[in-house]
Amino acid sequence: LTYGQQNSIYYDVVGVKTDIWDYDMIGQAPGNGINGDYDGSYRSRNMLKYKKTVGDVDLYGSYLFEDSEYLPGNGLRYKRKGGGSVGADYHIMKDLTWGTAWNYTRAEMRDPSSADSKTYDQNIVGTALSWTPDNWTFSFGGGWYQNFLTTKKTDVHNYFAGDAWGIEYFAGYKFPINQYAVKSIQPYFMG
Repeated sequence: LTYGQQNSIYYDVVGVKTDIWDYDMIGQAPGNGINGDYDGSYRSRNMLKYKKTVGDVDLYGSYLFEDSEYLPGNGLRYKRKGGGSVGADYHIMKDLTWGTAWNYTRAEMRDPSSADSKTYDQNIVGTALSWTPDNWTFSFGGGWYQNFLTTKKTDVHNYFAGDAWGIEYFAGYKFPINQYAVKSIQPYFMG
């Protein structure tokens, strides 16, 4: 049982599998919401997290406490009211892992200049597979994001897109070098 700012369950079991080059997160929720520290998708603040291993499966559960306001720089205010996550990471074999997670966040967008506000129920659901035979690394992940991705509109009623999808993939081969400061070189294909 842990508490504080820490990796979200979604990131630990889904995002981390494809986030293996330059922390890009181009197609997954933690890199595309309003702010992963506040919305509960990446390095969540004020989170209570529990992990239990049962056989080959790691089970996770978390509670997201209410957090302070986040100012996205456009005059509006984002405030997490609460939320939670569940996830499972199944270690099918030593080099093959499949993770699935769901995160829910209740949040409010507020315009202090007009006192206008809207409450959003934000959901992200995703799954990812990672296979690392010998020097190879293959991973693929995808997710569905509801009221999560921003529309880039400065309007509390249309700030988040209703539905969105994202996928990521990675394939690479690691050539061992073990000379001086270079341990290995890994050409890769990703998107």
